[in-house]
Amino acid sequence: IDDGVASRAQRRGLLSDRARAVGCALRMHPRHGAVCCVTLAGGYGPPPLKEARKVVADAVNLPDDFEEVLFSVPVVDIHDRVYQALERGGKVVLDYAPGALKLSVWDAAGKGEKFAVDWDPGLWEV
Repeated sequence: IDDGVASRAQRRGLLSDRARAVGCALRMHPRHGAVCCVTLAGGYGPPPLKEARKVVADAVNLPDDFEEVLFSVPVVDIHDRVYQALERGGKVVLDYAPGALKLSVWDAAGKGEKFAVDWDPGLWEV
């Protein structure tokens, strides 16, 4: 899993003890041959953080609270964008507050982009 990927982000996710439910599908892909898609869940979603937090990560250094911050954001496209940047040797800054995220992403060459997303944090309260 993630052989040759410095961050090993997908390996860390698959081997995490936080996963409580797993979905798996196997298919033949015309280009890649046999592929497997695994969806992990700790339930129906992690409880979002209630306090603001800022984390900086790159392909080699993922802070311990990186996934806790990232998965407090209920926008899968943001997750994908972050992991793609890390897998390509880039750097990300997640500036999280309940209901909002400011995301900065740099590729390995140093070219950066900034994104912002917000949501109603009350929708995810239990």
